Amino acid sequence: MKHEQNDLRGVWDTRHAINVVQNDGHINDFAVEVAAHISKGDKVLEIGCGIGNDALLFHKKSADVIATDLSPTLIKYNREHLTTNGMRFKVVDVSKALPFTAAQFNLIYAFASLHYFTDAITRSIFSEIHRVLV
Repeated sequence: MKHEQNDLRGVWDTRHAINVVQNDGHINDFAVEVAAHISKGDKVLEIGCGIGNDALLFHKKSADVIATDLSPTLIKYNREHLTTNGMRFKVVDVSKALPFTAAQFNLIYAFASLHYFTDAITRSIFSEIHRVLV
């Protein structure tokens, strides 16, 4: 089922306001595979960072990471608990134009965060990903 963006923000903010402190440090297998391709100095954008574990893994590979999420609650948590040595977290609504310059990133990572949108919005998101990707 596709959701309106404001509805999604409310759903995720409510869910994470209750459960955000239950970060068990789990990193999914796909993130581990992606991390194997990250080199020192790579500029990485994560779309839908959730509790930030994958972003932290990428940062440990010496990448310059900007991790984004729709939920201000998650971003606040991540800034307070995970921000280290230049790692950045930002509230971003990916259904709108991404607030980054063209060709700013050489790796864009999204795990289980793009399937909520209509076909038209998904196409727009991929156009924006293409725009900010080197």
